[in-house]
Amino acid sequence: MNHAHRPQRTGNKSRPPAMLRILACAALLLTSTAHADALLDQARQLLDARAGEQAYQLLAPQEDTRAGEVEYDYLLGLAALQSNRTTRAVFALERVLSVQPDHSQARAELARAYFLIGENQAAHHEFSQVLRQDPPETVRSSIARYLNVLEQRFDAQLDQLSGYLELGVGHDSNVNSATSDSQVAIPALGNLVFTLDPGGLEQSDSFASVRGGLTYRRQLRPDLQAFVGGNIEDRRNADYDRFNIGTADAHAGLRLQSGRERYIAALQTQGLWLDGERYRTLAGLNLQWEHIFDARNQGSLFMQYATQHYPEQQTRDVNTTMIGAAWVHALKQTTAPVVFYSSLFGGTDDEQDGNYRHIGRDFWGLRLGVNYALSQKIGFNLLGSYQAASYGADDPLFLKTRRDDLYDASLTATYKATKDWSWRAQLRHSKNDSNIPITRYERTQMMLSLRRDFR
Repeated sequence: MNHAHRPQRTGNKSRPPAMLRILACAALLLTSTAHADALLDQARQLLDARAGEQAYQLLAPQEDTRAGEVEYDYLLGLAALQSNRTTRAVFALERVLSVQPDHSQARAELARAYFLIGENQAAHHEFSQVLRQDPPETVRSSIARYLNVLEQRFDAQLDQLSGYLELGVGHDSNVNSATSDSQVAIPALGNLVFTLDPGGLEQSDSFASVRGGLTYRRQLRPDLQAFVGGNIEDRRNADYDRFNIGTADAHAGLRLQSGRERYIAALQTQGLWLDGERYRTLAGLNLQWEHIFDARNQGSLFMQYATQHYPEQQTRDVNTTMIGAAWVHALKQTTAPVVFYSSLFGGTDDEQDGNYRHIGRDFWGLRLGVNYALSQKIGFNLLGSYQAASYGADDPLFLKTRRDDLYDASLTATYKATKDWSWRAQLRHSKNDSNIPITRYERTQMMLSLRRDFR
């Protein structure tokens, strides 16, 4: 009976607490917004007083949560410029333009940042974009001064000659990239087992090498550059001189810069010598398109066509066609820059003699790498790659179609002793898994080299 007299809860009595919660959230939001506005107001005052370092220290801790806000990123970019953090300024101002492309002040400051770090083509493009937005006369006059300096830079860079010379010593566990299996069964001969000549097995040896190269660039227009260059290398083994390798290559082409786009076309030729005898020649065309998405991301597409000729084994002659894509991404770091890069490619080696279809192949591959700059003097590079290949017909001796899986990994440490001198230590391991026994191998190389750059 007492239950009949218990007060009933109504919907009206539950509303005040809910309303209080809503009001509390609204008040918190208003307080946060007011605090944010106060932060930006304080940053503006510091920037007006040319206290860029203080403004940067005020704004930078909020970057993880506020990056993407136009006004915040713009002020952060200005603060980074005033405090000589030019690369960080580029990151922030790029974000402004990705959200608001018509932000002329941000574009002008981005152009100035590019100017300061020596990205002359990018600076010229951004300044030109600002002029198209019909800015005030004072801004036009300032931009004109920058453009005059850029023209002087372009004139000073009309002719550029650079080169390098590198001396190295090292050890190679398999100088001839040969199998370690001393016996092999040949299906075409009734699976008879043959013992391979010791000289055809993997051979370990020490080596010394010398490499050098020159590149000449000519600025035809502010946006167009011609280049020509070449490289030579001679690598000699301590004991197995019949596996000494020499290479020489030359290239010439054009590079066109249009805003964030870059187009490259080049002709290439290469020769390879084995123990002083010409082993292979190559001639081809390389095409590449690059796009700068922002200060930390760049992508590219590339294509190569080449003919490969073997003077003493003409049945191995092939025409190579390859296409691929690459991506470069830089982490948002200042003290220790980290750059990731990757590429995916595929192509064909078409045999020139139709009677030897087992020489031709289809292939595809993937490369992944990272550059880590521990300091201005010390850097590391880690690179890994994989390539799969399937040949065009059954091997005449082993009566099956050859398939290869090639793995390669390298670690390189570089010490820059001076502006032009550097030391490099490299460890590299390669492994080719194949269903043809005589083409399976593993190889480890270690090398220490000293390099001199000429500019």
